[in-house]
Amino acid sequence: MRRGKRVIKKLEDKIKRQVTFSKRRKSLMKKAHELSVLCDVPIGLIIFSQTSKLYHFCSHTTSMENLIMRYQMAKEGHAPADHSFHPGQGSNWEETKESMMKEIENLKMNLQLYDGHGLSLLNYDELLRFEHQLECSLQKARARKFDLELQHQHQHQHQHQHQQQQTNEPKPMGKGKGQGSAWEHLMWQAETQMMTCQREEDNDVMRRQVKKEFPFYGDEQPTGVLQLLRTLPPLPSNQGPSPGP
Repeated sequence: MRRGKRVIKKLEDKIKRQVTFSKRRKSLMKKAHELSVLCDVPIGLIIFSQTSKLYHFCSHTTSMENLIMRYQMAKEGHAPADHSFHPGQGSNWEETKESMMKEIENLKMNLQLYDGHGLSLLNYDELLRFEHQLECSLQKARARKFDLELQHQHQHQHQHQHQQQQTNEPKPMGKGKGQGSAWEHLMWQAETQMMTCQREEDNDVMRRQVKKEFPFYGDEQPTGVLQLLRTLPPLPSNQGPSPGP
């Protein structure tokens, strides 16, 4: 009689679950070892129990760190999984090495050309291409320089406008040390000027009153009794009755 398909689900009994975990873990690690030896493939196995206990297996021909690095590179697409770190792909490594050496030589040659050395090794067409590259690089450098100059000019104008606004705007008094000193100085000058004008006006009124009462005020003052008498008005003449015979 044919058996039906067995349904695998979580074991509810904790003791039975632990026993099953121990048996199957050992069987799985044994199968991984057999597969690694029989097929000569690197295998890495990492298991954590429910109590966070670590169990791992790795082929003796490699290390777990190497396998994890290969896995990450294959996952990110840097190298195919079937060809990464394979011993039979030495020719690919040699080709890669040769191409990298050629690239290094080209970079060295470019550096010598930019320094002005090695130009004698170039033919006419190569010199034309190199001249075109230099012109393109020079145009890009000038464009970048122009952009930086514009940015610097705009920043300078913005700072200048900000400083002018701070200078023209009156600062509130009593908000910290040093703040409002310019505004206080202007107010003090205005009050001083108003007081001076008021004082001069009062003095002018007083001088007019004194000059009205004393005509000689403001002129040359009398220095002697005779001069003082000359300035005094004449006394009225009192003519009494004539004496009798």
